[in-house]
Amino acid sequence: MRRELAELKKNLSIFGTAKSKYKKLRSHLDKFPVGFPATLSGVELRILRDIFTPDEAEAALNFGYRPETFNQIYEHAKQKGYTPDEFKGIINKLDSKGALLIRQIDNETYYSLHPFIIGIFEMQPHILNPSLYLNLYEYFLKKLSIEYLTTEIPQTRIIPVQKSITSKHKISTYDEMSGLIEETKGKIRLIECICRKGKDLIGDPCQTTNLRRNCLQFREFHDHLTRFDRGKSISKEEALEILAENEKEGLLLMPSSTQKIQSLCSCCSCCCGILGMLKMVPRPVDFVATNFYAVLNPQLCSGCKRCIERCQMNAIRFHEDKATEIDRNRCIGCGLCVSTCKTGTIRLMKKEKEFVPPKDVEELHEILINNKKTSAGKIWTMVKAYMGLKVGSLE
Repeated sequence: MRRELAELKKNLSIFGTAKSKYKKLRSHLDKFPVGFPATLSGVELRILRDIFTPDEAEAALNFGYRPETFNQIYEHAKQKGYTPDEFKGIINKLDSKGALLIRQIDNETYYSLHPFIIGIFEMQPHILNPSLYLNLYEYFLKKLSIEYLTTEIPQTRIIPVQKSITSKHKISTYDEMSGLIEETKGKIRLIECICRKGKDLIGDPCQTTNLRRNCLQFREFHDHLTRFDRGKSISKEEALEILAENEKEGLLLMPSSTQKIQSLCSCCSCCCGILGMLKMVPRPVDFVATNFYAVLNPQLCSGCKRCIERCQMNAIRFHEDKATEIDRNRCIGCGLCVSTCKTGTIRLMKKEKEFVPPKDVEELHEILINNKKTSAGKIWTMVKAYMGLKVGSLE
């Protein structure tokens, strides 16, 4: 009996040691610009367990969200017994898991650990299964959505579809689809949408489109996917054709909130957790970085109701088969209603206060970390949001 008890104690110790490594990684990620808070159910630990081995979770603690060279990071790692070659192997493993952002700055390679969202999560389509997706969905509902929605500025933004823009708008390059694509220097990777894949896995497919490979990754995101042969490299022309097709399907264009974009998602509220959450609050506009809003002339409306089908935020009001109003609190300026309106009833207007996105991901993360709310502040923000009170300064 004594031997059996000793063996049981040993097994429990191994389990406890592994779990403690995931807890440490969770705590580490929670200090990032967009955190990774704990839940009572521990679902966030199950998610980390599905992505990382215990040793990888422990090794990830050596990386911060700010970029550092190998020598700078190894100064921390060697204190824990890693040899240079061992740590280079760890870097390759973490890179394969989509955990690292690796970039070249002044001919030097820099490494940083992704926040969970946007970063680690978006790099997991290749391992997604029903169990992982349901855990992700549970965590998003319980904690991660609040973490995402209560940042100083959103990590993603809305740009209008090309057909909804006229020469009168004097649009900035960072709001123009073709301009964003042109500036990526040809590093474009097409991948499967992780949100729609997850919905397919649980038997609840997208209600907006049958397209699945419609998310674009650029620059360092492109390089990561290319290193591990995930997705498909495409030309600028192909990217524009894909985005035009996404627009026809009624999908919103959501690039990262940077002038040098890393990603451009084509989203719908039935699959995208962020849009789904926005749709539930009375004032989605408070949580969206967008430089446009739609207005309409009721006298021109033919009553086709195509705009209602296209609006992901339920912003358009109808009365007696005529569009009568667009709710400015709900309109997020995507232009999907404009591009399909054949009578010219709806058009986009540019906001007086323009949102200028940060230059790059480093600048974005510094803004987020310097303005990070306390847990109480995040909860209070969401309470006000569900009460229909104005929050934030985007509008």
